[in-house]
Amino acid sequence: MLNLFFNFYNFFATKIENILFRKKKFKINNFLLKRGYEIIKLKSKLNIDFKNKKTISKNKYFKIYVLTKKDLEKIIFTLFEKNNLKEILEKKLGFKFDVNFILAYKTYNVRLKDQNRGWYANHWHRDKTFSKNIIKLIIPLHQIGSIDGGIQIYDKNISQQRINKIKKKNCFIFKGMENDLLIFNPNECFHKAGNPKSKPRSQLMLQLNPSYDWTKDKKLYEKQFRLEPKFPLVEYMFLKKEKI
Repeated sequence: MLNLFFNFYNFFATKIENILFRKKKFKINNFLLKRGYEIIKLKSKLNIDFKNKKTISKNKYFKIYVLTKKDLEKIIFTLFEKNNLKEILEKKLGFKFDVNFILAYKTYNVRLKDQNRGWYANHWHRDKTFSKNIIKLIIPLHQIGSIDGGIQIYDKNISQQRINKIKKKNCFIFKGMENDLLIFNPNECFHKAGNPKSKPRSQLMLQLNPSYDWTKDKKLYEKQFRLEPKFPLVEYMFLKKEKI
């Protein structure tokens, strides 16, 4: 019954976004639309000193960095203005977006005895309470190599299968530097957080929802202390936004 509700929401939220927000003309032949994920290079890095940031433990394997309002402004300006991400995403996906959630966090190696539990999205899943148009952006806060627990993703075509039927060799594992930006579709692609082998992994995540204009949620600072927003189309109708 719950899955039926999620499918109902996903179908109608996607339809509504396509009618209200999607541009009539956009570049439809691109890797991001075909596969559901893509890495692009940032010309300008964020240049925020995360090493000296205050952190809050959410559980024994997961901490968040406390971002100031100035940090959030800098992140948005650097990504969407200095790196021209507005134009890039509109050309690739045909949408303008609302920045609905920003979180900087650190994940630690989950011990074998605890791996059956979910600590930080460390099990395979798709974000069922999202539409097919919502995207997430992931930026490493340090170099992420093969043993550092980079996010693992199956492309959108493979993800049409049941997760237990998918061959592991088809999995994309994100490795990158601080100027690498991963864009992916969390509803259409099965994904999970990798398990860092030794040192913790730190990264920044943004959730972007289709919108009439390029906007940001006025409560971005407060939201970082809560759970990631669900059913964002409903939230979009009621929460206040600012243009970016």
